[in-house]
Amino acid sequence: MSIDVKKMEGIVAGERVHILLAFISIAFFGILVLENVYLPVDMLVFHTVSLILTLIIYFIILHLSVLSARLEHPSPIKTLLCALPLTLVIGIFKVSNHFMKVFFGLDSCTDLYCLFPALFSLLISLGIFLASYAIITSIQLKMFYKASVKRIAFVFLYVFILVIFSSIIYTILYFSFKAEPTDEPLLETLESRVDACTTITHEHYHDSCLSQLIKKNPRQHWICERMNVEWKKVICYVDAGTYSKDPTLCENIDKDDYVNQCYQRIATNLQ
Repeated sequence: MSIDVKKMEGIVAGERVHILLAFISIAFFGILVLENVYLPVDMLVFHTVSLILTLIIYFIILHLSVLSARLEHPSPIKTLLCALPLTLVIGIFKVSNHFMKVFFGLDSCTDLYCLFPALFSLLISLGIFLASYAIITSIQLKMFYKASVKRIAFVFLYVFILVIFSSIIYTILYFSFKAEPTDEPLLETLESRVDACTTITHEHYHDSCLSQLIKKNPRQHWICERMNVEWKKVICYVDAGTYSKDPTLCENIDKDDYVNQCYQRIATNLQ
């Protein structure tokens, strides 16, 4: 019984690709962790489970891409049909999650620009699909997963450019739709919104709700006094000072250490 050497080489090389894709999955998992490090301790369990599920979905996407590329007649259409629905699930989950927060009063931001972080997650998900297929097809050009270091480096450069380009698009869209701060807001409406925020029992969402209001109404710095957490109150005054370009708002903070920190952050943000 003869051994098909080319087939065996392909299987070994294919396992190496699996390892490479696993490292890529871990890298994206690390990015997701960094996005959530600001969360309070009581929310870490929920988001840790969410991150693990996201990692599993990412790995399934990459695995299906490998299987599609190893077919006798691989094509982008076949890989797209396998992997694209799973990438869409991640983005749809992010968008619906934001709507659920608004519905239950955990987030006061209902403007279009507030959805861009969720839509950007969808864009990143699609980018992962494109990057995974690009890696597989690029490696495949060298006879079944045989590729030079130069070609692999080119693929990683492609992924890097994709992420940078996506970030630029996200930034342009965010500031294009972002509402300008109101100089003379309707205080009755604003006060009712502040009161609505203070009815939220969860400390994290209580202060996050108020921080959204101060960004739209930076001259109404009395909102910061309604914050529960001291360091978030500092950030609130920093946002108020940055958006209104008035560093004297730092004088409203009681502790000297926080006052100096407030001045320093505003000076950095105004550069």
